[in-house]
Amino acid sequence: MSREVHMGSGRRRGRIAVVLAFVLAASAVVAACGSDDEGGGSDSASSGAKKLRVIHSSSLDPGEIAGFVAPIEYADEVGLTKLEAGDLKTLDSHATAMQVLLSGNADIVGGSFVSDLQVIEQGVPIKAFCPFSSGFAAVIVGRDEVDSLDYLAQHKDTPVAIESAGGPVNFFFDLVLQARNVPLTTQDFTDGKIIEDSPERVSALANGDVKATLINFFQLPPLQEELGDKVHVLSDVMGDLGKGGIFLAFAAKTDWLEKNQDEAAKFCASVLTADKALTENFDTFKAAADKYITPKVDDETLKTNWDAIAKYELFPFDNTLTQEAVDLVQKTAVETNILKAPIPYDQVVDSAVIEKAVSLAGGS
Repeated sequence: MSREVHMGSGRRRGRIAVVLAFVLAASAVVAACGSDDEGGGSDSASSGAKKLRVIHSSSLDPGEIAGFVAPIEYADEVGLTKLEAGDLKTLDSHATAMQVLLSGNADIVGGSFVSDLQVIEQGVPIKAFCPFSSGFAAVIVGRDEVDSLDYLAQHKDTPVAIESAGGPVNFFFDLVLQARNVPLTTQDFTDGKIIEDSPERVSALANGDVKATLINFFQLPPLQEELGDKVHVLSDVMGDLGKGGIFLAFAAKTDWLEKNQDEAAKFCASVLTADKALTENFDTFKAAADKYITPKVDDETLKTNWDAIAKYELFPFDNTLTQEAVDLVQKTAVETNILKAPIPYDQVVDSAVIEKAVSLAGGS
């Protein structure tokens, strides 16, 4: 099996990266994120209350803006001690963020739910307690003769741009193949090109180096303008998958969750509240993106992202960490060798926190 590897600036989520993170010393990261605080949180100068210490496992983009602004802009609505933008840390990988969490220098980590499952499978005592994205606006595209998913199933030697195992491109590609009953997984491609960076995947398709890949929806129009009728949309990813999936979630150590049920629920309630507010109004979404995302994202790209977020409810404002949803994610993860076996639901999700958060946020 051919596996060319192109390492760009995109997210790197795979079993190897996760394992290495727990082997490597985290002294540099610990220094950057502050000293250990076994009690959790940091003092708020105005009230003496503890601020939650929150880290995100990737840089901020429009698809993650609600989860970022929630404890800043929507804390007061649910009784959470308000954070400032500078209180939130963004790192460049889930593995690094998880190391910070386990070293005691963060209370909550936001990132890939599948990567959380990989960590839990290794016996690390964490649980997810709050969803903040059920997917991302994406399409699977082919070029030239690759005009359907069935073509890929019949021609497994087609050069296809994917990510390393556990990456969102592979995972959502596999979910679509499963939903469309196509007898294929990304591991079946015999000429898979591992390209971690999204713009590089688009370039590889445009140049003809690969014949199919999964790209962000906003990357499609320029590609169609360049290639014309040579490019074919094989799947509107969220259209094929529907609502209620799990892509990104907040997680914490189990002992911290046991001691901080109320604060975790308030934090999650702020996320669900932000999800709803930013989904219902483009101007609210745009204002948040303009204020917090650097460099600024152009209005056309923001509108394209928001249209998909609103259409498919990619920012969940109810409990999507249900056993049914978790079981579906794990089924695909096992079939594609991301996980060895399904993990019991009560070892994955703190259902008490999410249920209380839904109530605080006024959900059902």
